[in-house]
Amino acid sequence: MFLSVSLLAREKTAGPCNIRLKEYKIEGSQVSVILFLPTHRKEDSMTFEEFIEFGRISVVDDCWVWNRAIMGKGYGHLSRNGKWVRAHRLSYMLWHNCVLKPSQKVLHNCDNPPCVNPEHLFLGTQGDNNRDMASKGRHWNQKTHCKMGHEFTEENTYNHPNKQHRDCKICRRDADKRRRDKNRQSF
Repeated sequence: MFLSVSLLAREKTAGPCNIRLKEYKIEGSQVSVILFLPTHRKEDSMTFEEFIEFGRISVVDDCWVWNRAIMGKGYGHLSRNGKWVRAHRLSYMLWHNCVLKPSQKVLHNCDNPPCVNPEHLFLGTQGDNNRDMASKGRHWNQKTHCKMGHEFTEENTYNHPNKQHRDCKICRRDADKRRRDKNRQSF
């Protein structure tokens, strides 16, 4: 089931700049949220309501899951003004009515890449992201097995010279064999 957004009749002013806000009600499976969002916008921008409708958002365990284009590592993305933007980043900017610098990262406290729920997003730096990843055991050097399930042991691990990556020797050997077989077939 996708979220639907309905505009309620009430408006109010809030914040240090006395921003006019409209009230929205978002309904989905077991979700009912009242949002007060800024009403002013640039002509080429998207409202939060349009963003939710465009993204075909579904609710899964309190996460608002982006159901449009998904890029590498599961992050939603869309094109805005000729540039690709990550969906969770745009969600944060629309919700907080701000523009982010490229150095500012939008992090998930739910660890669900396609989630665009603004309550699950917070600002941080790349260092914050690395610390968050390490504290949750998701950093590459904390993994005990490769993607194919082979254990990283002293005998089975190739450490790259730059010390930023490691490979499973079994998987690396299999990939090399596939590449050699493919090259032989091309001759």
